[in-house]
Amino acid sequence: MQFKNLRVLKALMLVSALQLSGCSTGSYLHPESTEGVLRSSSRTCPGASEARQYWIKKAQPPVSWVTLVVYASLPGTGEWSKVSRSVVRTEDTQLRVEFWSYVKSPSAYFAVSKEAKEKAQKIYDEERRISEVPVLVSASSPYITLILSSGERKSVFVPYLQTAFDPMNRDMEFAPIHLWSGRLDDFSIIFPDVFVNGEKFEISPVHYKIKEDTYMPVFNC
Repeated sequence: MQFKNLRVLKALMLVSALQLSGCSTGSYLHPESTEGVLRSSSRTCPGASEARQYWIKKAQPPVSWVTLVVYASLPGTGEWSKVSRSVVRTEDTQLRVEFWSYVKSPSAYFAVSKEAKEKAQKIYDEERRISEVPVLVSASSPYITLILSSGERKSVFVPYLQTAFDPMNRDMEFAPIHLWSGRLDDFSIIFPDVFVNGEKFEISPVHYKIKEDTYMPVFNC
């Protein structure tokens, strides 16, 4: 019994040591910007890839808010391939620009009197009507600007910015954008103006530079 408890104790000590020491991420591209929130590129697990998230909270109905997530990856980053249905290693520096929208759902109302019920029903019907209006995102140009550390500028084509689109459309695919054949260590990205149902929003530029860090491992990802 003591031997079994000793093995359990050693296992717990090993796990604790791993959590305290953290995991090495290697080199990755760290995004700096005057706006937005720094987060992991994965929604559920921490890791080596960092993203910049912009919450567009001033959009008028029917949008509660629209969010833009931007992150870049170095060559050798594992990406899921729909063709081979497996994880493949990239050979270039890539950028991902992903839009997500969260539409306000109708609120449930509690009312007792007939007059109050009729008023609550009208509010509910209006909110439902608003929530069913499509959310359309568009851009002033289908090109983003890549600025190298030397100051050289390059226009990069983003196919899905050619026309307005609904980010909630399940068929919408935000494919990775090729930035450079090989590794880029220091560069900036400038975005075109973004419109949500015709309302204009400016997205601040993002500066990427190489960083190496550690993070706490998560064993259930």
